[in-house]
Amino acid sequence: PGTGGRGWRRVLTRNRAQVQEQMQRLQEKMQPNAGAKEVFTEGAYFIGKSVWAKGHLRLMELMAYTLVEKGFKADLTIFGSGPDRAAIERRATLGGLGPLIRFEDGIDHAKLAHYKVMVNPSVSEVLCTTVAEALAMGKFVICADHPSNAFFRDFQNCLMFSTAEEFARHLEFAMTNQPAPLTEQERRVLTWEAATERFVESSKLTYRNALESSETVDDLLFLLQRSLFDGETGDMLRAVLGAGPVAAQTLYEAERQKNEKRAA
Repeated sequence: PGTGGRGWRRVLTRNRAQVQEQMQRLQEKMQPNAGAKEVFTEGAYFIGKSVWAKGHLRLMELMAYTLVEKGFKADLTIFGSGPDRAAIERRATLGGLGPLIRFEDGIDHAKLAHYKVMVNPSVSEVLCTTVAEALAMGKFVICADHPSNAFFRDFQNCLMFSTAEEFARHLEFAMTNQPAPLTEQERRVLTWEAATERFVESSKLTYRNALESSETVDDLLFLLQRSLFDGETGDMLRAVLGAGPVAAQTLYEAERQKNEKRAA
């Protein structure tokens, strides 16, 4: 959800997504055999719709910093289609990144199992499914240190960055090392069973939450009463509901204020 729960009095964000079992089966196939030096044949990639909101500009700035300031050269493939595709490609060329960045059309993420490093600068999603899928496939994931990625912080192959310096350091490390196999706990976190448990846990209503909800109802009832029984309309409603001589409160208040002015 794009709003991320903004505007709600009580909101709790939990990752209820689970990855396809296919992703974890791919991860098992990619585990290094005895004596194997490489289990991935391609390096870094980004996958997402070709719109600026997905962070393409930030990604190009980070890649340029890594090349120019740190002197580390890494090729990157960007998969995705969308209305900003042509503009994004032009920006990469004008920024001198043409030789490093290759653009490809959108593709099923499961077909990218041979890539070792997923780079994701986007902070537009509350919870990013592609990050979960990449981790399930046993890849390194380099993503922004942002609340939208907090769920993935404890995964050993998730490398979070806050600065261009950190991004460059993570990219060089990931391109020159092999990801660690998923632990049993990491595997379980990505299952449907664990996702269901998180949903149930987040739906529990505590005593404090109940009190807050009660206060919210009271506030709404107070506003409703104020709006319905204000002014002459309120006098009419009170009369209809049997308030008798005290129904005309608006008239009474007007007469009282008039008498006070005369007395002054």
